[in-house]
Amino acid sequence: MTAKAMPYPPETLYRRQPQRTFRGRHLLQITLPMGGIGAGCIGLNGQGGLQDFSIRNTPATSALADGHAAGDAAFATLYLPASGVARLVEGPMPAERVYDQGLKGQGYRAGGHEGLPRFREVTFTGSYPFGQVTLADPEVPLKVRLTGFSPFIPLDDKDSSLPCAILEYTLSNPTGERVPYELGYHLSHLAFNSTSQSYARTRNQAIPGAGVYLYNVEAEGSPLAGSCALGVVGATPVIKAQWFRGGWFDGISALWREVSTGSFTPNDASTPGSQGRNGGSILVKGELAPGEQVTLPIVLAWYFPNVDTTYGGQPAAPAEDACGPECACHPTSPRWQPYYTTQWKDAWDVVAYVRDHYASLRARTQAFHDALFHSTLPGYVLDAVSANLAILKSPTVLRQANGNVWAWEGCFSTSGCCHGSCTHVWNYAQAMPHLFPALERTLREQELERSMDERGHVTFRAALPDGPVDHTFHAAADGQLGGIMKLYREWQISGDQGWLAELYPLARRSLDFCIATWDPDHLGVPVEPHHNTYDIEFWGPDGLIASFYLGALEAMTRLAQDAGHPEDAPYYRELAQKGARYLEERLFNGEYFEQKVMLEGLRASPSALALAQLRVDNPEEYDLLVKEGPK
Repeated sequence: MTAKAMPYPPETLYRRQPQRTFRGRHLLQITLPMGGIGAGCIGLNGQGGLQDFSIRNTPATSALADGHAAGDAAFATLYLPASGVARLVEGPMPAERVYDQGLKGQGYRAGGHEGLPRFREVTFTGSYPFGQVTLADPEVPLKVRLTGFSPFIPLDDKDSSLPCAILEYTLSNPTGERVPYELGYHLSHLAFNSTSQSYARTRNQAIPGAGVYLYNVEAEGSPLAGSCALGVVGATPVIKAQWFRGGWFDGISALWREVSTGSFTPNDASTPGSQGRNGGSILVKGELAPGEQVTLPIVLAWYFPNVDTTYGGQPAAPAEDACGPECACHPTSPRWQPYYTTQWKDAWDVVAYVRDHYASLRARTQAFHDALFHSTLPGYVLDAVSANLAILKSPTVLRQANGNVWAWEGCFSTSGCCHGSCTHVWNYAQAMPHLFPALERTLREQELERSMDERGHVTFRAALPDGPVDHTFHAAADGQLGGIMKLYREWQISGDQGWLAELYPLARRSLDFCIATWDPDHLGVPVEPHHNTYDIEFWGPDGLIASFYLGALEAMTRLAQDAGHPEDAPYYRELAQKGARYLEERLFNGEYFEQKVMLEGLRASPSALALAQLRVDNPEEYDLLVKEGPK
């Protein structure tokens, strides 16, 4: 296509430009996941509020989705003593959130704090891993900017797995007068179990000089056990370790009366009867001279160490002394624990770690951001690439205590969709292998060491927690063949000779299975029915899966050389060359590669008896099969 024929001239297509800033109704569908890889997340929305508290090792971005989250909330307040102005530090509440038309806000039952006064103007600019919210109000003399993020540091998968969200509030004074301020941050009890509708098992505690620690006293191995914490970096706050005793909204109402009148009263949750309170707060007081500004980083952390959900594994044999599913004789043990339990002991520990290492965490996250956004890529490319990196911090990705990654294909608002790090879906992902290659290598190990049987059949949905899987369903041709190419990629990135030596014989077994199953006549292309990402079987040769096949064959020739088995290489190379000729000579029509749909002539072709029976059982399906071939 010539430059004149292009719908947009090259200087428009390839120009560098800033990221988009959103206003008004365009803010409705924005949420920036802040959390750790495999640690869950909290979303920063377009108004500067928090929503989607998916922090309990399961996708649950809507209120009540997991039975715990009815009162999950966290919010900032600003009070100016000189003028008596008080604001919730968020933009206007959209009517769509008030009337709950499928959208989710922070606050009680996800509706948001509709009755509290807010800033009148708000914009949102996303350049992941940062989201920036600017707030303005004619009655507020200070300018307010909120920057939300969580540590995102390539190659450092520990710090990038912190179960925390960070909210930097920058207050600046553009006036000619000194302006005193009180910035508060308030956290509901995220370790509250709403199924019991009682705070009797929750506890509150002050973190001296830093913030508030909220936890529960559920059984040690219970999936309900957990904690959360609130802290500030670089300042000593006034601490209210417990809110007014009462229901969730009672606490918010009493709290607002205090923060909006300058009568915020501290406590350390040590008074009699303090057990079972519903939240805690911190308040930072200061004064800004004309032209001065201050940045206050607020840290929210969570910690839910026990997970009892499993997917895709073979059922374990019952213990000999088990009394049945209702037995209370034996303590309940968690099925698995998230990775962060191996690095930090509770949410208090997470806040302390972030406070101690904040400068490094912030600087290294900023360095990655700058490296990406200072590239010469057009703005819309940077927008697409950066925004999709957030998936790594979403509930789509889980991480077990041993460090291994496990993932959904994606998430609904109340559950995961399609379990097991699906091999043919995760073929598409390129961020993790290049930014966190050690984590990506765990997926290769998962496929070849735990999801493959002695034949070489790889079950394309892995078990959670790690373990054996069932092998009664089709292998996914694109997923299994893609795994061979990805093994070569991981080897090229890591250079770990010992790792390659361990996995090479398993990869060879996997590819040999593919050849025997889908190309038994050694044509160089898969022809026998091969399952794939369309969730059907392709019958006959096609360019799509053949390209995976040829790539896997070529990758294996190189792996053989690098692993010290050059004697294996000629077999795979000759088959790849044969397949390439087949593609060019028999599938390419001069413009594109065609699929040659086949019903007859394959080893798996249905017998005449089977076709006759199908004609009796389902004449319509039989007619379509004969006329059009398999799907």
